[in-house]
Amino acid sequence: GKSFSVVDLPGTYSLFPNSQDEKLVCEILINPSNENYPDLIVYVADINNLERHLLLATQIFDLNIPTILVLNMIDVFTENENEVNIEVLKEKLQLPILISNARATETTDELKELINSYSNSSVSTKNKNSFYEFNAVEQLAASQVKSLLGNENDYQSKLVLHHFNWLSFIDSDKKQNLKSIAEKNNFENIKLQINETMKRFSLIQRIVLKTTINKSSKASDSTIKWDNIFTHKVFGPIIFFGLMFLIFQSIF
Repeated sequence: GKSFSVVDLPGTYSLFPNSQDEKLVCEILINPSNENYPDLIVYVADINNLERHLLLATQIFDLNIPTILVLNMIDVFTENENEVNIEVLKEKLQLPILISNARATETTDELKELINSYSNSSVSTKNKNSFYEFNAVEQLAASQVKSLLGNENDYQSKLVLHHFNWLSFIDSDKKQNLKSIAEKNNFENIKLQINETMKRFSLIQRIVLKTTINKSSKASDSTIKWDNIFTHKVFGPIIFFGLMFLIFQSIF
């Protein structure tokens, strides 16, 4: 059978890192020459915190790294009266998705099959679309970084421009060139990171709303609607006296 080398990367929620562990993950994922750069990512996410986890998933998608999304903790999710439409979620995210309960073994077999099917596939895994749409500044700056470094991916180039100061695979001459690109294009690092994060979350929230349902919240919504009817200043008293009349008639 085939053998695969598995690298367990530190946990992170975004490719805009704050800690050293997060920087390590970022440096690996934006440098195809890194010895730990993945051929395939198995991204395990807590389905109970789907919005938070999908931020990184969409960034990986835009880096064009083949990914299998494993949604874990499904047992807790369903116990809390939640439902998820996996087929719609797959369509929206354009990713293969597995539902997992850490205490079950079925998902492991399914995951092995997906990994094997990826390794045996001759079909291109390049994403045709990007999740995040660049603004004019980002597009121009990224194209200049691509020309400088010979990158193929727009989003990889954008991330390099955000982080070049601490990236170990960028030499000092290239860092000076990247600094010039950022200054010339008025590439406002922090502002653009925040802008991208907010835009991604806006899209992610819409996807989560369309693909997940909480039954208990639907029930409570129904209760609130009935409460509004019964306590209405016009219809409330009419309904009340109508019920009293029916009870009086049934008794007497």
